Amino acid sequence: MSRLQANLILIIVTFFWGASYVFMKLALFQLDALTILAIRFDLALLIIGLFLGSRFIKTPLKTVIHGSLLGLILIGVFLFPLLGLQTTTPSQAGFLISLTTIFVPIELWLFKRQRVTSREALAIGLALIGVSFLTLHGSLKSFNIGDLWCLATGWM
Repeated sequence: MSRLQANLILIIVTFFWGASYVFMKLALFQLDALTILAIRFDLALLIIGLFLGSRFIKTPLKTVIHGSLLGLILIGVFLFPLLGLQTTTPSQAGFLISLTTIFVPIELWLFKRQRVTSREALAIGLALIGVSFLTLHGSLKSFNIGDLWCLATGWM
């Protein structure tokens, strides 16, 4: 794969990732968050079942248990943005959820005492300034519960 092809794929994936928040917001006008998740997970189960056929039924119990635990985490990853989108805009949700990348160096510092480099500290600071301009609108009162749900997605 050439560098140009890789960059084009990255642009396409980014477009669809960003557009997904608009579609989730539109879906929330018709369905509640848990119904959307149920449909999404049921479709995934159906597609996996079609591809695996009889091997799907013969899945070992240990695999089912581990997959179920990972599925619970995945439910949170999908549910938190949906809950957030009920009270915030798709663009704001997308921006806040993308901040999960700055949580990595913070978590490394908190849990493994790995030092944050000056570049990482600058990036974290700039991201937090950006979040404040996007969400606060001059006061802490404008930061709503939907914004908190979106930020919580990063801690899943």
